Amino acid sequence: MPRHHLVGLLVVVAAVAVGCTDEVDVFSLDAGDCFDQVQPGDGSVQSVSSVDCDQPHDHEVYATYDLDDGAWPGSDEVRAEAEDGCRTRFEVYVGTAYADSDLQAAAFWPTEESWQEQDDREVVCFLSDPDGRLTGSMRGAER
Repeated sequence: MPRHHLVGLLVVVAAVAVGCTDEVDVFSLDAGDCFDQVQPGDGSVQSVSSVDCDQPHDHEVYATYDLDDGAWPGSDEVRAEAEDGCRTRFEVYVGTAYADSDLQAAAFWPTEESWQEQDDREVVCFLSDPDGRLTGSMRGAER
């Protein structure tokens, strides 16, 4: 069933170094990276469990980009810009328009705190399969 709206969007806060080798900072994710389910206890995510895309995984990053510099535009505006930016980048990676896809998309984006204190502007767009885990990359999968 096609998805017409981005779902499950999460917020990113300050980056922290993580000692475990399979835990990666969300700010270090790039298109093509895969990771398992995030547990955002308070609505924010700082790190995720990296997984080889050839293994079963929950999510795959399909794009990263920066929001425009300037004063904090507000939570609603940042969310809307992240959703729009991720939606427009989906087809380039997957090979089909988001509205026609059976995959879901979500994103990490800056909070007001990370925007102000760490000059954070990064959005990380990622996808998942609402029917189960992914195996292999969705790059060019046309689904």
